[in-house]
Amino acid sequence: MFRITDLQSGLAVDISIREIAVEAFREQMNRGGKKPKNRVEFLKRLQSQVEDAIEASLDRSLQPPRRSEEMEGAVRAMMQNVPIPREAFHRRSIMLKWLRDNPRTFGDSLSASDEEQSRSDGQT
Repeated sequence: MFRITDLQSGLAVDISIREIAVEAFREQMNRGGKKPKNRVEFLKRLQSQVEDAIEASLDRSLQPPRRSEEMEGAVRAMMQNVPIPREAFHRRSIMLKWLRDNPRTFGDSLSASDEEQSRSDGQT
């Protein structure tokens, strides 16, 4: 049995994990006491996996936006000179709505000189 505690709120959740995994976890932690570099590397891997697992387990309405969605939003915001609501960086549903409401248009991907070049080549 594992307990994950949010130190800020004090909320905790107990998670049942196979005993073999718990034993391996304890052994890994003991290795970290002997070799600090092992502990640091292990904690980096663990942090990434736990973060991914928590995000994937959240209700869809609570999930944060994916990095690719944040990047796409930033590109559109710069190209269209439109702000992204702060909440969009906290809730995926808000970011997706913002992306739907601010679609990328063909002209967004071309600079003015590229557009002029396309017209002179006979392309529109």
